[in-house]
Amino acid sequence: MEQRPKKLLEQVQDVIRLKHYSYQTEKTYIYWIRRYILFHNKRHPSYMGSTEIETFLTHLAVHENVAASTPNQALHAVLRKRSPSDFNEGDRIHNHSLECDGVTQERS
Repeated sequence: MEQRPKKLLEQVQDVIRLKHYSYQTEKTYIYWIRRYILFHNKRHPSYMGSTEIETFLTHLAVHENVAASTPNQALHAVLRKRSPSDFNEGDRIHNHSLECDGVTQERS
């Protein structure tokens, strides 16, 4: 039986666990990455850029009245997961096919 490629959020979990980040950090990163993807109608983060990040953060600040630290936390998570190699500067994991639960890989 052929093993399916790991989905994006599974790759995030693997990298976070490899780096021994806390479980709470893992949950927080996954939460913000998922919200970012859903906010942009399930587009894959590797096909989005600074405009989409700015739109998401502006939405959080203006429409959801979140605390000042919340957009910073969301930005940190989203910036690290636009692709597997973006998780940490200089860190590299194999460039697997990126798939996320229900996320299409549309080209913008």
